[in-house]
Amino acid sequence: MEPQDASSSFVGIWGYLEPLVSSPNVQRINLTERCIAIGRDQGNDVELLGIAVSSKHATIRWNGRVDKMSVVTITDHNAVNGTYVDGIKIQGINVQRLFDGCTVFFGCKVPVVREEEDDFRFTFHHAFGRSKHESVFENYIVGDRIGRGEYGHVYRALEKASGQVFALKTSWKYDVANSIVCAGQETMALMIMQHEHIVRLHEVFFHVGGELIDMVLEYVDGFSLHDLLNQTQLREVHAKELSFQLCSAVAFLHDKNVSHGDLKLDNVLITREDRPKIKIIDFGLANVDGTYNMDQIVTDHIFTAPEAHPQDASEDPILNPMSQKWDDWAVGCIVFHLNVPRFVQYCPRTNYFPISRLSSHHPFLSNRERDAAFDPDVDEILWHALGGNSYEAQHLVRSFLVAHPDDRMTVRVALSHQWLLDYEPYRISFASVSFPPIPEPDAGGRIDVAGKDKGKRLPLAEM
Repeated sequence: MEPQDASSSFVGIWGYLEPLVSSPNVQRINLTERCIAIGRDQGNDVELLGIAVSSKHATIRWNGRVDKMSVVTITDHNAVNGTYVDGIKIQGINVQRLFDGCTVFFGCKVPVVREEEDDFRFTFHHAFGRSKHESVFENYIVGDRIGRGEYGHVYRALEKASGQVFALKTSWKYDVANSIVCAGQETMALMIMQHEHIVRLHEVFFHVGGELIDMVLEYVDGFSLHDLLNQTQLREVHAKELSFQLCSAVAFLHDKNVSHGDLKLDNVLITREDRPKIKIIDFGLANVDGTYNMDQIVTDHIFTAPEAHPQDASEDPILNPMSQKWDDWAVGCIVFHLNVPRFVQYCPRTNYFPISRLSSHHPFLSNRERDAAFDPDVDEILWHALGGNSYEAQHLVRSFLVAHPDDRMTVRVALSHQWLLDYEPYRISFASVSFPPIPEPDAGGRIDVAGKDKGKRLPLAEM
């Protein structure tokens, strides 16, 4: 069951944009919806009829909270003349948090040289939320490191006000160009996601002139599917439970017009419970409403759909835009893993052409020099590895792992497949499943990401 959002019933003006220079063409903009598209075209929620404004210029999103956890972000859609927050151009960075008192310029630089009727400069006002200058360390005690990614670390953090434990995901300062884009994409995706199998965004802190993002996320007491499958072999009944949860979550994403873009065993967590739940994490490569700002396609592993990369190295990878079909392929690979004992021995060897990647490790192909996207002209899927599973389970996997995307089954259709049809989750006990041991505390302390913010590090035992 999808959790209820207590703030979704709020009706009224939660914020507004006050023009710096009033004119007949530039009036106060009241913000009443949770997602507001701004641009020159009539299809936008707010029309700004100026030559400097792009047809689809920017989107303002509010998470619906009416307390200090209220978060508002603005997303630039590669507008020709840019979007500026407090004088900083966010084009390329893509997303920025808005606080009460921020200035927002749509296609306007300073000094303004246009006529007043083309002066789309505003001051943003918000009825809720934190102060612009609050640091994450004012509200959280940061503990031990619990994860490390390509563009930042993840720490256990204790919220001072509530005593609740969260996961604090930081971005690197030394690689701003990539980390801020990934963090921006993830923030934008999680802002609109409220689902029990998707890690929940609690709040966001932007600092150092908007160059760094600290995301406070739901803390998941568990482990990845990668770690689980390295530890044990699942029976089909357990694989079916996790597969149903995964398909339900990804179908929800697709219904919201979001593609994850990097589904793999490491990006699916499972809670340490007798009747566990999965949690999808790491939305740094997500595509939200068709907005995707990475310079190149960056995933290149066996979970990557065949169409994600051209097999001819002379082709341009950017010509293969992300689609939900990528996720469908990845889900098929994950379900294959869940049903096959020690899948590593069955993974096909693949050719690849050299392109840069974000993932820094191989999640399951430990006996290969490098894993790569499946090439239907070279690689072979060893279907006999599923020989011990039911016909229905085999058919579902085969329907997912179809090279041509038009013929590939979707996660929504999978929920009506005979293997998952009428399935009732959370009734299967995992008491007989050997879970990975609880890891020892990471010795790595809190990184001084801002160059000035100093956080108290709390030992794991005290949290």
